[in-house]
Amino acid sequence: MNTAGVSADDAASRMVPGMHTAGLGDIEMYYEVHGSGPVVVMQTGLWIGSSTDWAGATWSQNLHNVRDELAKHCTVVVMDGRGTGRTSMGAGPVNYGRYAHDTIRLLDHLGLDRVHFWGHSDGGCIILSLLKDHGHRVTSAVLAGTPYSHDAYSAEARAWFSDAFYQQARAAAPPDPLLNDMRTSYERTSPHPERYAEMVQEMRRCWCSEPNFSLKQLTLVDGPVLVIDADQDQFIPSEQFKALAEALPGSEIASVADTTHALESYVEIGAASVDFFRRHDGSR
Repeated sequence: MNTAGVSADDAASRMVPGMHTAGLGDIEMYYEVHGSGPVVVMQTGLWIGSSTDWAGATWSQNLHNVRDELAKHCTVVVMDGRGTGRTSMGAGPVNYGRYAHDTIRLLDHLGLDRVHFWGHSDGGCIILSLLKDHGHRVTSAVLAGTPYSHDAYSAEARAWFSDAFYQQARAAAPPDPLLNDMRTSYERTSPHPERYAEMVQEMRRCWCSEPNFSLKQLTLVDGPVLVIDADQDQFIPSEQFKALAEALPGSEIASVADTTHALESYVEIGAASVDFFRRHDGSR
């Protein structure tokens, strides 16, 4: 269904496999289209965009691998959120609700009414915002490495968000190797590399306070949702994935052994996701 008055020809041209840009309000968004089949919008998070490749981050390549697994059976739209990858930052705050709103604007640009979503980490947090505020646009969703609340993170992760990011933004200490890799990637791909420090401050502000959904709030979300439980996730304890799945009505959980936040078992995760999308395609 065309929700934004987009002509059939325009909608088709905007969904041709390859690299695209879309002017969406105050940002120029970069997105890619891969594969064919039911449409899945893939939210990779606030730092790892579709065009990002960290030399030192295994999960960057594994996210590309998940994308490729999904694209064997689906049309996968991978977007760079504002300030991420090749998308401009625009003005105002960077947070999950803002990213969700930008996602809806991209759907409208593409002439898409309701689609499947796949999200990892921050990308899953964005999808939780979509489910809460724009649930009628979500056919189904897969959440991998996704916390529902800031308190769902391990204490070590919360300290890293607060301390390491503070040091990096103020150059008060030698950079964390991972953050140094983030900076290199940002400066290589961003249309405004000079805004790196500003983006770090925005990300630290977001990561120190969000997500902030309560389990009670999540009982009002209309699924279907598949929660990926990576039992070795170094940021989110396994019991928190189970709590998320128990709170979401009609959700399912897929337990993946010997897998960290880097999604090493990307073939298994991709297969479980495709099966879930197939079972729920057109069900709402």
